[in-house]
Amino acid sequence: MDKENFNRFIVFLADLLAIEQPGVYFRQDGIAGEAAPEENTISYNLDVISDWITLYFVAAHEMYHLYQYLEGGVDMAKYVQHIDNREGYLQQDIEVESNAFGYFIMAKVFGIEMKMNGLDVENYAKKFAKAVDLISEEFLESEIQESLRYSGFKKPHLLELGLSPKATIDNVA
Repeated sequence: MDKENFNRFIVFLADLLAIEQPGVYFRQDGIAGEAAPEENTISYNLDVISDWITLYFVAAHEMYHLYQYLEGGVDMAKYVQHIDNREGYLQQDIEVESNAFGYFIMAKVFGIEMKMNGLDVENYAKKFAKAVDLISEEFLESEIQESLRYSGFKKPHLLELGLSPKATIDNVA
């Protein structure tokens, strides 16, 4: 597993979402991932991301935030980024949709069904299932395969996905 292949994954997502490829940065503080739409960048904290599976999920989630912002379908002024109540934060439509996109990509590209830990609330489950259905309708299998070919991304072996990205990505800032 390498940084170059991870960058190809970002190219895949940008192509699939029809957005400009963002700058990608690795850092050692803050939350797992953060999109900065105004700068068209995404940053990842490898100190809190334990394996490649999680990194790929967070990448898809954050790329979808860029897509939401660029499509204008989200009022960023109403988006609350940090709420003491984790479930309240994750109940926001922008988070439900980004989690659903991450879930969808993990299933389609890696054949992995992600579990949304701590989110067994019935209301969330309904919103999440609806968002996954809408995303499934929006992004066709043929589009996914075309974007994968374009990007040159190679699905890693499942054993590699369990490794720590921090141990395998060079030059973590």
